[in-house]
Amino acid sequence: MRYSECISKKLFSAAAAVFAVCVVCTPVYAAVPEPSYPPLKNEYYPVQNSKFPKAVTNPNAHTRAIAFKGAPLDIFTKINMVTQIVLPSPPVLVTVGKPEAYTLEVVPEFNTVFVKPVREVEMTNLIITTETGGVYIFILKENPFVPWDVRVQISDPVTKAKGTDSQDIANMLYKGKRSGDYQFVPMDMRTPESSAYIYDPLTRMGCSIVLKRALALPNSNISAYWVEFKNILPGDTMMKTASYSLSEKSVWTPGIIKVAVPGERNGESIPMISRGDKVSMFIFVKNPSIPKLFNFRFAMMGSKNLPIDVSLPTVSAGTKASGTKLDAKPTTDAKLQAYYDELVKKGKIKPESPSDKTNTIENPAQVQSAQDSAPTAKPENENTDTSGAGVIPGVINFPES
Repeated sequence: MRYSECISKKLFSAAAAVFAVCVVCTPVYAAVPEPSYPPLKNEYYPVQNSKFPKAVTNPNAHTRAIAFKGAPLDIFTKINMVTQIVLPSPPVLVTVGKPEAYTLEVVPEFNTVFVKPVREVEMTNLIITTETGGVYIFILKENPFVPWDVRVQISDPVTKAKGTDSQDIANMLYKGKRSGDYQFVPMDMRTPESSAYIYDPLTRMGCSIVLKRALALPNSNISAYWVEFKNILPGDTMMKTASYSLSEKSVWTPGIIKVAVPGERNGESIPMISRGDKVSMFIFVKNPSIPKLFNFRFAMMGSKNLPIDVSLPTVSAGTKASGTKLDAKPTTDAKLQAYYDELVKKGKIKPESPSDKTNTIENPAQVQSAQDSAPTAKPENENTDTSGAGVIPGVINFPES
């Protein structure tokens, strides 16, 4: 019995030692956290590193060339790998939503941003602003089951936008915002909503003309205007229906290229018989900028031999168009007054007393106009100056130029 017990104890201890060695030598796989964003179609995410389905895994890298049109672009990255993003112009501002998950390296000389993930199964956004004003938005994804991007070339859609497509320009005029293809195209867009009332003596009809929106493309040397005509006072003469209608031939302006009238088919005019009838026109002119006044001629079909001149302001009263620099500049007196107010506010100089007129700087033009308008009073002492220079005491006389 003692011999058998000794053998069993030795076997038990040997088995325990083997089990301990197996436990120690068995590798421990850390669980990979599930993604915090919903999986997309045909995308798969791991639960444990040891359970990667090899049939689904695609470690192959590839390069892509994408035209950025405003929507965020997906950039697939891979752990221990770097992805190069090449932009059309040098990046000046690069921001990542989760900096602890991705490392970035910006090389403005080569219009490049290098992206490298730090952890597996991560996602964040990346916003890049270039020196030309372009804003690019990316979604960075570390996904081991889709081909990862080793290099992504971002092309500028401005090369595809010629700026001469009347359909695109008319859509931007109507919607009041630039399309994706024109994101980086220099543009001046205004919404003046200026109007004028016109009375046609021949048809005896009164209508209002409203400049809804104006747009200019300097690079294409084109400006476009959305004008709306509305019947306010129906005509009371017995004329044909076509006499109270408008067509693309009803307007004219210097440098006109094209007139688009929605609803017009085969050159037929659109009638404006009843009160409240409206007709919209998109007028395209060869001009790189928007003038202060949009001048054009228009006539109803019944009075096309007697056109009427219309002048509509392109900027509403008391407002300034967004992204537009007006020609008006502050005068020298206004600049001096603003500088004086700033110094008084900072306490560097003391404000002038209203009663102290000796130190007051007046506008020479105003002084001259006041002297011209004031009646000339004879001095009490009518003695003339012996020198013959005509100098009056108390007044500074400047030599005539």
